Amino acid sequence: MDDPREIDGNFWLNLQKENQILFMCGFLMGVSLSLLRKPEVDISDLIKSEKNQKHFSSNDLSKLFKSVMLRKYFDHLNDISLDNIILKQLIDGLNTFYEKFDRRNIKIIDAIYVVKMQIEGKDPELIDAQILYLKRQPISEKMLHSAENKTEYFKEKYKINPQYNDIKYTLNTLGIFIDSSNERHSLFCYGKYK
Repeated sequence: MDDPREIDGNFWLNLQKENQILFMCGFLMGVSLSLLRKPEVDISDLIKSEKNQKHFSSNDLSKLFKSVMLRKYFDHLNDISLDNIILKQLIDGLNTFYEKFDRRNIKIIDAIYVVKMQIEGKDPELIDAQILYLKRQPISEKMLHSAENKTEYFKEKYKINPQYNDIKYTLNTLGIFIDSSNERHSLFCYGKYK
């Protein structure tokens, strides 16, 4: 196995306690180093200044697009942060997560962030949707295309975007969860599934 994104729960459960600690220390150091490279730029001000211009040239639109993409990148860095989470919490959380045999094919990189969600007290329905999404990986192009068609059909038929409990399984295929407040959440998949 050449890619660390392929390591799953079977690998984790076969590690001795000391090696689990070493693995998590290495993971935390990697995340910390990536976050240290985060430039200090206020993307909100940059986007606002671009939007407030009266006339947009194609160059201005390109800058706005780059600003929005940079904002997504910074949001992603915030998502991967593991600040205020103790090493022991992560190790115990992973051991508990992988106690269920049907989760053992979920990659460790994804399981760590599910455990993070649990530690942070995220909505249990969101966590369940996230776990289901990961258990279904890899999702084929055919399944994605079918889910996109079902979503478009729903929108055309009902003249609204899907809401809580509407086409839940279909949206899960697309990496989307809508909570009981009708807030939309993107589901993650950092691992490499074959």
